[in-house]
Amino acid sequence: MMDGDDVGLVPNRCFVSYRRDDNSAFNNVVDHLCEQMRAIYEAHTGDELEIFLDRTSIGWGENWREKISEAIDGAVLFVPIITMRYFKSEACTDELLAFTRQRRPRG
Repeated sequence: MMDGDDVGLVPNRCFVSYRRDDNSAFNNVVDHLCEQMRAIYEAHTGDELEIFLDRTSIGWGENWREKISEAIDGAVLFVPIITMRYFKSEACTDELLAFTRQRRPRG
């Protein structure tokens, strides 16, 4: 359920949660998925899909924990790349739980 603040909200902010070693092990699958999501979204909406991907969205010297927290708070879409290694990662599990907690009150 959307509240009054969400009226007209276009879901164009996406957070991709993944294990880096999965991306490497599977021929940069996460990078390819992000490229395809951007292209499909733009083809269907005419707008750009903003994707938060840690390697490209966090600058050198920035507080990475803070940037990830802000990105999760601002995300409308959350895309976890689920593998068995994903759930062995404390960081990935924390990202998933943080998104779930912050979205639950909004319905």
